Amino acid sequence: FHYPLPSLIGDHQIINAATAIVSIKQLENFDISQKNIERGITSSIWPGRIEKISEGLWLDSAHNQSGATSLSHWARENLAQPISLILGMTKNRNVEMFLAPFKDVVVHVFCVQVKSEPSSYSAEKLAELAAPIGIPLAICSSLDEAIKLAKQREGDAIITGSLFLVGDLHGVPSPARRP
Repeated sequence: FHYPLPSLIGDHQIINAATAIVSIKQLENFDISQKNIERGITSSIWPGRIEKISEGLWLDSAHNQSGATSLSHWARENLAQPISLILGMTKNRNVEMFLAPFKDVVVHVFCVQVKSEPSSYSAEKLAELAAPIGIPLAICSSLDEAIKLAKQREGDAIITGSLFLVGDLHGVPSPARRP
């Protein structure tokens, strides 16, 4: 079989599309046409997954080591150097393991607290947990401040570390805070 490349960015999305196709082909009692599979692959939209926010600023909701590995490979190959991270994470995540794939990819990390998630690290605690990786760090009082500082630097920046950062950036309240 031959399929078009997925609309989603990143080599890992090719693997994801292939996995979905194989799964579809194994389904019994479902008649999903080749045309529908191709349409799904080429028209998928996933806000917060390697999403370009503005010139030089990207958003990815990676929040575990696997996501960080995929994102770091993509960033190394596709972004303008030097690369900065704007990082916010929830307390149930291992900060060192998340940052390890970025060690030789990014030159600066701006730590922020995820405002839409009550169980997130403070920017100060996040910086403390990230320090052993050896990437220069800055503690920011808000996502807006981190974005402003990152944009003042050369190269591109990626906002990452939590699904909730997507909500913070786009102004969506967390599920726990929705009316």
